[in-house]
Amino acid sequence: MGLNLRWLRALGREGAAPYEFAKHPLGSPASVFADELYSVDLRAVSRSRKMPGRGEGVLVLESDLRGGIVETDADAVRPFAPVVLVDGEPVVTGFGRGHIGLDPGRHLVQVQCGASGAYWPVDIGPGRFTRLTSFVSQRLDEEPPLGFIRQFVLAPARSIPPRLGRRPTKALTAVGGFAGFAAGALAASAAGMSLPDATFLRLLFFLVFLVPATVGAVLGHRLGLLLEKVWNTAAEARLALRLPVGEHRVAPCPGGTWRPVDPRDESTPAVERGTGVLRLAIAYAQAPAPAVEAPGRVYDEEAVRASARRRRQFGEEYPPQVRPWVGAPRVRVDGEAVPAIWGVNEYRLGSGRHRVEVELPPPPEVLVSAETEVDLPARALSREVTLSEAAPVAIEAMAVIEMVPGHDGWELERYAARMR
Repeated sequence: MGLNLRWLRALGREGAAPYEFAKHPLGSPASVFADELYSVDLRAVSRSRKMPGRGEGVLVLESDLRGGIVETDADAVRPFAPVVLVDGEPVVTGFGRGHIGLDPGRHLVQVQCGASGAYWPVDIGPGRFTRLTSFVSQRLDEEPPLGFIRQFVLAPARSIPPRLGRRPTKALTAVGGFAGFAAGALAASAAGMSLPDATFLRLLFFLVFLVPATVGAVLGHRLGLLLEKVWNTAAEARLALRLPVGEHRVAPCPGGTWRPVDPRDESTPAVERGTGVLRLAIAYAQAPAPAVEAPGRVYDEEAVRASARRRRQFGEEYPPQVRPWVGAPRVRVDGEAVPAIWGVNEYRLGSGRHRVEVELPPPPEVLVSAETEVDLPARALSREVTLSEAAPVAIEAMAVIEMVPGHDGWELERYAARMR
């Protein structure tokens, strides 16, 4: 299947490297191979580049863009380049398709993109390939937490409608160029023109045919882009109609059990006698980064204009060396720490009153230096709930997190979080 390459066209080949599929520099030791490097126009055959190692399986991940890239108010765009986490650890970043070697067993794949994105459970078998496709968007709607999470997509690749890549556009460009050249040749033949004897005139004769060939190639290219846009828009519109629901396993926790729940799972949970169900939906959106002033005198005006355009399109003037990520929220039930993820968490607890507390996580330690400014509330949310067999209780919470990379791009200059 093809990928939506509007991010690449917005950046150009010279600016693509920080945004293409690559291993996260501070991530887990998993082996990562990209299928295609857009910045150098180098194709790699995935079957020869990455086969399962001894005792491991391979996650084939498509990290794709949903919709287009538009220039908008610089203060309204969050940095949305994706960061893919496996079991809470960053593994890869960027857009594209690649292979990730993982140990056999059940893993939780999460995608953060300047927001708490989608998540999906995968069962990795030794010597097997498991395929997932992720979609993130430049723009997000203001929604309650559950609706906010549903804007993201992560699902088995077989459930994603097929999309067009660059091949049809390249083919139509070539066909248009050939058709234009042929049309010029036929017109010359009809006019009775013949090939001159002088070498210079022959060269000039053939250069005349380049004009209709160029026009044909341009028209074919534009037709290909239009076809690609219409096809991919229709495919993305069908996502809401065809997405499966992920099945997550139950894990014990203090006072009961816990499991993640797919945000599109609208089934009513069965409640056993003497227990109750709490569904806690937690999401976050990253605040747009403040503008960075160029230190000292500016010598490259074109670079400054490019960084300003990148901020209006991708929410950042200068891509950091390390894309930051956010740790899991910290949840306590009756004073006991329980597992949680950014998403929908289901807790099965005993009937009666319970106190639920949510704390926003600090930044990952590897992103913090002595100069990092951290601003966290002591307690983000505290609720008293009464659980019973009658019906599940739902709590939704939305956080805003600010992450400002330092000048070196490896650590954070500022990290702040609050509940909306």
